[in-house]
Amino acid sequence: LRELVSESATFQEWTNSDTAEEALLRVFVEGVPDADLEDAEDHIKKVRPFALVGFDTASDGLLQFFSGSLVLYFEADISEEYLADHREAGIEFANKVGAIAGEIRDASYGSGKLFVRKIGITSRQSRSDVKEDGGRHLSIWLGVDYGLEML
Repeated sequence: LRELVSESATFQEWTNSDTAEEALLRVFVEGVPDADLEDAEDHIKKVRPFALVGFDTASDGLLQFFSGSLVLYFEADISEEYLADHREAGIEFANKVGAIAGEIRDASYGSGKLFVRKIGITSRQSRSDVKEDGGRHLSIWLGVDYGLEML
């Protein structure tokens, strides 16, 4: 899934990456690395926008290699032009995430790729706390079902 995200043209543009390899550096597994507790927020600010990939369910042994669920989290700063307009900021963010999800789905049908059956929103997008940082970033969680459906 990390590779599918990094191969997305929309994600590459969003992260100002020239290649999928460069974009892959902004797709993390289970957490943002090098985020020391004392300066975690400052570090996370430096790597936005980014994506996190994680396992949605506990391991089912070998079956998890064939099918299962992953979670995909996106976080990005709100562009200056939309800071005062929550609705427009949300639309811009949702459009980017939607485009990335569509590109992931389409690319997953390729040979040797993780086969994505379904991508859905698991929680509404949320804006950061206005009191803490002025509501300067948005985030969203997606659920990703992959592999063959086991009957």
